[in-house]
Amino acid sequence: MNTVIRGKAWVYPGEVTTEDILPGRFLDRHGSELGKCAMAGIDPDFATKVAPGDIVVAGDNFGAGSGRESAPAALRHAGVGAVVCTSAARVFYRNGVNLGLPVIEVDSIAQITAGDQLVVDIAERTVRAAGRDVVLPVRNLSGIALDILAAGGIVAYTMAKKRGTPKTAAAETPMTTVDAREVDKASPFGTRIGWGRRPALLIVDFIQGYTRPGEPFYAPAVVKAVAATVPLLAAARAHEIPVIFTKVQYSESAAEGGLFVRKIPALRRLTAGATASELVTELAPRPNEAVLVKQYASAFFGTSLGSLLTAQAVDTILLTGCSTSGCVRATAVDGMQHGFRVIVPRECVGDRGPEPHEANLFDIDAKYGDVESIAAVLAKLGAKS
Repeated sequence: MNTVIRGKAWVYPGEVTTEDILPGRFLDRHGSELGKCAMAGIDPDFATKVAPGDIVVAGDNFGAGSGRESAPAALRHAGVGAVVCTSAARVFYRNGVNLGLPVIEVDSIAQITAGDQLVVDIAERTVRAAGRDVVLPVRNLSGIALDILAAGGIVAYTMAKKRGTPKTAAAETPMTTVDAREVDKASPFGTRIGWGRRPALLIVDFIQGYTRPGEPFYAPAVVKAVAATVPLLAAARAHEIPVIFTKVQYSESAAEGGLFVRKIPALRRLTAGATASELVTELAPRPNEAVLVKQYASAFFGTSLGSLLTAQAVDTILLTGCSTSGCVRATAVDGMQHGFRVIVPRECVGDRGPEPHEANLFDIDAKYGDVESIAAVLAKLGAKS
């Protein structure tokens, strides 16, 4: 990414929502077609007149509304070089950064006039109006956000890390939830939701297909997560809280897997009786512990999990399992949406690689639950006994 962006100012002083940026009637568009619909909700001529590098200028809460990634994508495909606003909706901000679109916050846009030639200098952290004595300090963008923008977006950033060629010194270590909070200290995300009165331990899909070398889903990080969950399971049993297991399993036809199996054909190996679909021996369930069979990502989808938890007066889920980016994340989202407090011991979940693992722990901690250390969870569990 060029750290100096020059372009004409397109000023929209009111609140601009994602519906304004990309109206819902255009959500079936993809790629460059998105750019043709940019800002159509408030300025139908924008896409035909905007020039590459031009800068959208707006007031408070830019990008409020839905979390659709297609909204910042539309601006990118239209050629917009940056967004300058007094504040941005945090989901839009994150989506923009992940797509390589700088979303820059300043204290006021009152000195910027439509048509001004703006110079955004990310390195100097300023926005200037060329030919006029207008210099606005940039108050956001730092740390990991700058690294992602420098790489051209989260995909390029992740691939660079995977190749061992990070763009900046700040990218030399994996992103963690602590790093993420440092990136944006003003973010409304990440509020602690805490524990309720009665927790249950939910162990999602710790099956041998993830822990046996040679299996398509084998992941060494999951083996470590299983080991970290052993003492947590022992503590849960000692404190007599409900313990629930899930596993993915299909019939020989796998017809009940629908499009999920078409998307991931290797799931067809997880049939009843196959070793790969059986729970790991280190975490063998006891006769009084429920084992739910599921066919999709979320432990809630198509199972009796919600009613089972409610019947036992559970209000807090201690969520462990794999994979972090798939079934764990989907279960965390559904858990929150079903009214349960979700606590994820970070050592007790695993994925096929560190990038999806850390990125999804970041999102879970920001929006859907609390990510805590196993030591903190064990201490809290002991304190509640």
